[in-house]
Amino acid sequence: MAYPISTSSDIPALAVSAFQSSSSLYQVVTSLVDNETVRELKEELEDLNTVLEVLQKLAIDTGNDLLMLRLPLLRCGNACKEFEAVIVRCMPRPGEFKIRDWIKLRYTENDMRAFKNQLARFKSTIMIAVGSVNMRTSAVTQKAVAEWRNKITNTTVELEKHLQELDDKLHALPSQDLAVSDKTIAEIQNERDSTQQCISFCAE
Repeated sequence: MAYPISTSSDIPALAVSAFQSSSSLYQVVTSLVDNETVRELKEELEDLNTVLEVLQKLAIDTGNDLLMLRLPLLRCGNACKEFEAVIVRCMPRPGEFKIRDWIKLRYTENDMRAFKNQLARFKSTIMIAVGSVNMRTSAVTQKAVAEWRNKITNTTVELEKHLQELDDKLHALPSQDLAVSDKTIAEIQNERDSTQQCISFCAE
Protein backbone atom coordinates (compact mmCIF):
# COMPACT_ATOMS: atom_id res chain seq x y z
CA MET A 1 0.00 0.00 0.00
CA ALA A 2 1.41 3.39 -1.00
CA TYR A 3 1.49 6.30 1.42
CA PRO A 4 2.36 9.94 0.79
CA ILE A 5 6.02 10.77 1.25
CA SER A 6 6.57 11.99 4.76
CA THR A 7 8.34 15.22 5.62
CA SER A 8 9.79 16.39 8.91
CA SER A 9 6.96 18.92 9.24
CA ASP A 10 4.43 16.06 9.35
CA ILE A 11 5.74 14.55 12.55
CA PRO A 12 4.93 17.34 15.05
CA ALA A 13 1.39 17.61 13.67
CA LEU A 14 0.90 13.84 13.78
CA ALA A 15 2.24 13.70 17.32
CA VAL A 16 -0.23 16.40 18.38
CA SER A 17 -3.10 14.62 16.62
CA ALA A 18 -2.25 11.26 18.21
CA PHE A 19 -2.00 12.91 21.64
CA GLN A 20 -5.37 14.60 21.22
CA SER A 21 -7.03 11.34 20.17
CA SER A 22 -5.42 9.41 23.02
CA SER A 23 -6.39 12.09 25.55
CA SER A 24 -9.98 12.16 24.30
CA LEU A 25 -10.21 8.38 24.59
CA TYR A 26 -8.79 8.56 28.10
CA GLN A 27 -11.55 10.96 29.14
CA VAL A 28 -14.20 8.57 27.81
CA VAL A 29 -12.60 5.56 29.49
CA THR A 30 -12.49 7.34 32.86
CA SER A 31 -16.29 7.62 32.71
CA LEU A 32 -16.77 3.85 32.45
CA VAL A 33 -17.72 1.48 35.23
CA ASP A 34 -14.49 0.67 37.03
CA ASN A 35 -13.06 -2.83 36.82
CA GLU A 36 -9.65 -4.40 36.29
CA THR A 37 -9.77 -4.12 32.50
CA VAL A 38 -10.82 -0.47 32.65
CA ARG A 39 -8.02 0.32 35.09
CA GLU A 40 -5.44 -1.40 32.90
CA LEU A 41 -6.62 0.48 29.82
CA LYS A 42 -6.56 3.79 31.70
CA GLU A 43 -3.00 3.13 32.87
CA GLU A 44 -1.88 2.28 29.34
CA LEU A 45 -3.47 5.46 28.00
CA GLU A 46 -1.81 7.52 30.73
CA ASP A 47 1.58 6.09 29.78
CA LEU A 48 0.91 6.64 26.07
CA ASN A 49 -0.10 10.25 26.69
CA THR A 50 3.11 10.83 28.62
CA VAL A 51 5.38 9.61 25.83
CA LEU A 52 3.34 11.47 23.20
CA GLU A 53 3.81 14.68 25.17
CA VAL A 54 7.56 14.14 25.16
CA LEU A 55 7.47 13.32 21.45
CA GLN A 56 5.59 16.52 20.62
CA LYS A 57 8.37 18.64 22.10
CA LEU A 58 11.12 16.55 20.56
CA ALA A 59 9.58 16.44 17.08
CA ILE A 60 9.69 20.21 16.66
CA ASP A 61 13.50 20.17 16.61
CA THR A 62 14.24 16.64 15.40
CA GLY A 63 11.47 15.78 12.96
CA ASN A 64 13.93 14.41 10.39
CA ASP A 65 15.05 11.75 12.87
CA LEU A 66 11.48 10.58 13.41
CA LEU A 67 10.12 10.22 9.87
CA MET A 68 9.57 6.49 10.23
CA LEU A 69 7.06 7.20 13.00
CA ARG A 70 4.64 8.73 10.50
CA LEU A 71 2.57 5.60 9.89
CA PRO A 72 2.60 4.37 13.52
CA LEU A 73 1.45 7.82 14.67
CA LEU A 74 -1.30 7.88 12.07
CA ARG A 75 -2.41 4.42 13.11
CA CYS A 76 -2.24 5.30 16.80
CA GLY A 77 -4.42 8.38 16.38
CA ASN A 78 -6.95 6.60 14.18
CA ALA A 79 -7.12 3.58 16.47
CA CYS A 80 -7.93 5.78 19.47
CA LYS A 81 -10.62 7.66 17.53
CA GLU A 82 -12.20 4.45 16.27
CA PHE A 83 -12.14 2.81 19.67
CA GLU A 84 -13.70 5.85 21.31
CA ALA A 85 -16.50 5.75 18.73
CA VAL A 86 -17.14 2.08 19.55
CA ILE A 87 -17.42 2.84 23.28
CA VAL A 88 -19.73 5.81 22.71
CA ARG A 89 -22.04 3.67 20.57
CA CYS A 90 -22.38 1.24 23.48
CA MET A 91 -23.55 3.97 25.84
CA PRO A 92 -27.35 4.32 26.12
CA ARG A 93 -26.71 7.82 27.45
CA PRO A 94 -23.48 9.83 27.79
CA GLY A 95 -21.37 8.38 30.59
CA GLU A 96 -23.46 5.22 30.98
CA PHE A 97 -21.78 1.96 30.14
CA LYS A 98 -22.79 -1.35 31.68
CA ILE A 99 -20.60 -4.39 32.30
CA ARG A 100 -22.65 -6.51 29.91
CA ASP A 101 -21.90 -3.97 27.16
CA TRP A 102 -18.23 -4.16 28.10
CA ILE A 103 -18.24 -7.93 27.71
CA LYS A 104 -19.87 -7.67 24.28
CA LEU A 105 -17.55 -4.92 23.09
CA ARG A 106 -15.23 -5.92 20.26
CA TYR A 107 -12.78 -3.83 18.30
CA THR A 108 -11.59 -5.04 14.87
CA GLU A 109 -12.35 -8.56 16.11
CA ASN A 110 -10.20 -8.18 19.22
CA ASP A 111 -11.15 -7.54 22.80
CA MET A 112 -10.14 -4.75 25.16
CA ARG A 113 -6.92 -6.43 26.18
CA ALA A 114 -5.85 -6.74 22.55
CA PHE A 115 -6.43 -3.02 22.11
CA LYS A 116 -4.45 -2.30 25.26
CA ASN A 117 -1.60 -4.38 23.85
CA GLN A 118 -1.81 -2.39 20.63
CA LEU A 119 -1.41 0.83 22.60
CA ALA A 120 1.57 -0.70 24.40
CA ARG A 121 3.26 -1.43 21.07
CA PHE A 122 2.75 2.17 19.94
CA LYS A 123 4.09 3.42 23.26
CA SER A 124 7.17 1.19 23.16
CA THR A 125 8.03 2.21 19.60
CA ILE A 126 7.72 5.90 20.46
CA MET A 127 9.85 5.41 23.58
CA ILE A 128 12.55 3.80 21.44
CA ALA A 129 12.37 6.71 18.99
CA VAL A 130 12.72 9.24 21.80
CA GLY A 131 15.58 7.25 23.30
CA SER A 132 17.32 7.06 19.93
CA VAL A 133 17.28 10.83 19.55
CA ASN A 134 18.44 11.37 23.12
CA MET A 135 21.33 8.96 22.60
CA ARG A 136 22.58 11.10 19.73
CA THR A 137 22.01 14.49 21.31
CA SER A 138 22.74 14.02 25.01
CA ALA A 139 25.28 12.38 27.27
CA VAL A 140 23.88 9.11 28.62
CA THR A 141 25.10 6.48 31.05
CA GLN A 142 26.04 2.93 30.13
CA LYS A 143 23.07 1.76 32.17
CA ALA A 144 20.72 3.91 30.09
CA VAL A 145 22.20 2.52 26.88
CA ALA A 146 21.78 -1.05 28.13
CA GLU A 147 18.17 -0.41 29.14
CA TRP A 148 17.44 1.18 25.76
CA ARG A 149 18.90 -1.78 23.88
CA ASN A 150 16.94 -4.19 26.04
CA LYS A 151 13.78 -2.21 25.28
CA ILE A 152 14.49 -2.50 21.56
CA THR A 153 14.97 -6.27 21.82
CA ASN A 154 11.78 -6.86 23.80
CA THR A 155 9.70 -4.55 21.63
CA THR A 156 10.98 -6.14 18.43
CA VAL A 157 9.99 -9.59 19.70
CA GLU A 158 6.47 -8.37 20.48
CA LEU A 159 6.14 -6.60 17.14
CA GLU A 160 7.34 -9.61 15.15
CA LYS A 161 4.90 -11.83 17.02
CA HIS A 162 2.07 -9.45 16.20
CA LEU A 163 3.18 -9.24 12.57
CA GLN A 164 2.98 -13.03 12.30
CA GLU A 165 -0.52 -12.96 13.79
CA LEU A 166 -1.60 -10.42 11.18
CA ASP A 167 -0.03 -12.45 8.36
CA ASP A 168 -1.84 -15.56 9.58
CA LYS A 169 -5.10 -13.63 9.66
CA LEU A 170 -4.61 -12.32 6.12
CA HIS A 171 -3.73 -15.77 4.80
CA ALA A 172 -6.79 -17.28 6.46
CA LEU A 173 -9.26 -14.80 4.99
CA PRO A 174 -9.74 -16.41 1.53
CA SER A 175 -10.60 -19.76 3.11
CA GLN A 176 -13.41 -18.38 5.24
CA ASP A 177 -16.97 -19.09 4.18
CA LEU A 178 -18.27 -15.63 4.96
CA ALA A 179 -17.47 -12.82 2.59
CA VAL A 180 -14.80 -10.51 3.91
CA SER A 181 -15.27 -6.83 3.22
CA ASP A 182 -12.57 -4.77 1.57
CA LYS A 183 -12.67 -2.54 4.64
CA THR A 184 -11.75 -5.44 6.94
CA ILE A 185 -8.86 -6.45 4.71
CA ALA A 186 -7.68 -2.84 4.50
CA GLU A 187 -7.78 -2.47 8.29
CA ILE A 188 -5.65 -5.57 8.78
CA GLN A 189 -3.24 -4.48 6.05
CA ASN A 190 -2.92 -1.00 7.57
CA GLU A 191 -2.16 -2.55 10.93
CA ARG A 192 0.40 -4.81 9.28
CA ASP A 193 2.08 -1.89 7.50
CA SER A 194 2.24 0.07 10.74
CA THR A 195 3.71 -2.89 12.61
CA GLN A 196 6.32 -3.43 9.90
CA GLN A 197 7.24 0.25 10.10
CA CYS A 198 7.72 -0.06 13.85
CA ILE A 199 9.98 -3.09 13.37
CA SER A 200 12.02 -1.20 10.78
CA PHE A 201 12.43 1.72 13.15
CA CYS A 202 13.63 -0.58 15.94
CA ALA A 203 16.17 -2.12 13.56
CA GLU A 204 17.79 1.22 12.67
